[in-house]
Amino acid sequence: MRNRAFWGHWSYVFSPLVSLLVGLMLVSCGSAESDIGSEAGVAGSSTFEPTPTFIAGTVTPAIPITPEPEPTTEPYVLSDHDPLVWVMEPLVVREEDSAEAVLMQSPVVVEGKVVEILPSRWTTPDGVRPKEGRRVVPDLYTIVTPIILQLQGMPLVNLANDPVATDSVVLVLVGGKVGEDSLEFNDPRNAITLDEHILVAINAGHWQFTSGVGNFPTERGPGWWISHKWSITDDGNAVSYWSTRPFDELASELRNAAKDIGQPVESPTP
Repeated sequence: MRNRAFWGHWSYVFSPLVSLLVGLMLVSCGSAESDIGSEAGVAGSSTFEPTPTFIAGTVTPAIPITPEPEPTTEPYVLSDHDPLVWVMEPLVVREEDSAEAVLMQSPVVVEGKVVEILPSRWTTPDGVRPKEGRRVVPDLYTIVTPIILQLQGMPLVNLANDPVATDSVVLVLVGGKVGEDSLEFNDPRNAITLDEHILVAINAGHWQFTSGVGNFPTERGPGWWISHKWSITDDGNAVSYWSTRPFDELASELRNAAKDIGQPVESPTP
């Protein structure tokens, strides 16, 4: 009885101790498993970088590439059945030039009546279409139309070094038609019609759109290029692309501008 009582007494003491030891062991094991799981999680989160593998071979394009043709130095020769046709639209400024600006471009101003429009021709030396065709047209050669202007008196202004005819002059307009070849030069500033009474500022400078210099040679004499043109109405007005004003006012401005430049001015016709 005594031993049983003894054991029964100490069982109340050892039971809590045993439970405490078992609990500590479980906590220790759980912590270790947590650490292992944490390390495993870190290792699992790292990025896997595979080593690239290159495969040798030839890549075939989806669309075959056509090689560019070899450049040729032979000029493009036009056939007799291959007409040349151009339409040119020159840039028109918004404001009209002053009298000084007019004379800086064209040193001669004449008044007269358009009495004849000659056949259009090429600006080549022999008047024949260039064989090189589009390679030189209209940069080196072009089509022009000569016009005969019957003068009404001496030139209004003459600052040119070369003398100007007193009876008539040949005006040269860019554009025209030669056979099946044509050049349409739509310049509203210098549109001229037959029997029109006009005042024009002309020059013998660089040929327009060509490589020539000086008066353009024609069968009727040296041709003059037009930079400015006014139509003279029956009521005495000078009409340009930009404005309409009395002819006497325009003529006076041009004469005064010539005096300011310091060159001789022809006396007005009475």
